[in-house]
Amino acid sequence: MRDCAGCNNPLARSEYSKNQWAKGSGISKCKTCVSGSEAATGDVAGGAAAAGSGGPGGGQTATSTNGSRTGTAAPKPVCANCKKSDGDLKLCTGCRHVHYCGRECQLAHRKAHKKRCKELEMERLMQRMTESFPRGVLPEPEAHLRGAAAVGNRQPSSTPSKFLDLDLVPFDLWRRGVALVNEGDMDGAAWNFLLGMFMDFGLDGNQMTPAINAIAGCDENDPVAMALSITTWQSQNRHRLTKERHLGFIEDVCKRLESDASSGALATSTAMSSIDQVNRNAFAVGAAKLFHARILARYHYCTNPFDAHNRTFKAAHQKSADIINTAKTNFDPDRWLTLQYELGYSSFDTGNIRKAKQWLQMVVKSLKKEQTERGAVLNGHWLDTRASAEQKLQMVPMMEQAKRMGRL
Repeated sequence: MRDCAGCNNPLARSEYSKNQWAKGSGISKCKTCVSGSEAATGDVAGGAAAAGSGGPGGGQTATSTNGSRTGTAAPKPVCANCKKSDGDLKLCTGCRHVHYCGRECQLAHRKAHKKRCKELEMERLMQRMTESFPRGVLPEPEAHLRGAAAVGNRQPSSTPSKFLDLDLVPFDLWRRGVALVNEGDMDGAAWNFLLGMFMDFGLDGNQMTPAINAIAGCDENDPVAMALSITTWQSQNRHRLTKERHLGFIEDVCKRLESDASSGALATSTAMSSIDQVNRNAFAVGAAKLFHARILARYHYCTNPFDAHNRTFKAAHQKSADIINTAKTNFDPDRWLTLQYELGYSSFDTGNIRKAKQWLQMVVKSLKKEQTERGAVLNGHWLDTRASAEQKLQMVPMMEQAKRMGRL
């Protein structure tokens, strides 16, 4: 049921056209109101045409008392309690959809309206959330890549950063990997592909053949190649692709990697100042965990990230967040901005507002601090990341409101 914005009558979905229903509560009009408006518009247009041609009825367009053109008069608002339309009616401040003569009528109608008021208020809140973040939870493949490719790699600061991934550009890593495949350096290519995918999983929208060739040229037990195979499996198995098969393959790879002696080691230490010093085996274990979490979340993509009734969606994203959290065994968040963002993003998806706020604020502050202290110019990837983190932080107050209403 939804109240029509034209006649204010609570009507079933069948009474609305598909386009009108999609506009949302407080905006959509029923078929009767729409057809009435179209008829009125036709009368006005017809009168104008007749006036222009000098035919009968020329100049007889519908006008309001102040001389402006109108169709049929808009339905007058009616008090939801006493049904009177006289006087200065006030909107309910909760749902902003129902009118009352005054406080007495509102209090008298409160019991009948309370439940519907909360539903309408929540619909309005959800609409604001959707407009603020229209792509939902997960970025579309390739969309992020194009932004990074367009900006290119800007000159990094001469002062080294404590973040090992700050001066890296995912698209440049990918191109470097392709070049190394052509040179026959498969180990180096796989490492560059893995780094690029770790930073921006949208790179899997590229042609994956170079990455597949790099894996084929590495030792079958090489952790880097094994972790990278998680990202190429889908393109190699499209003819027999199912969610169960794909996730099953990923879980098998992660188990094999975690059985390695380096699975619990950190990829970096505080003494490391360059990406070349990273423990690649430990990095591969952590990257595999992130790939697992990202693909699991993709399979449970939902256009409305705050759908409290979708238990499958919530369970999958909670599992994804738990997996990302275990990656801290291999990645120190103080050294990897990518992990800071992933921790904030996954907390945001699961409705853990406190942690989401903590990690996303850390990302924004870290990037601003790097710009200020090092005089660094952020590349396109980190500009996009900061913008995304700031956008999510702007939604935190709405999430807190949704949580208070029991819808998150």
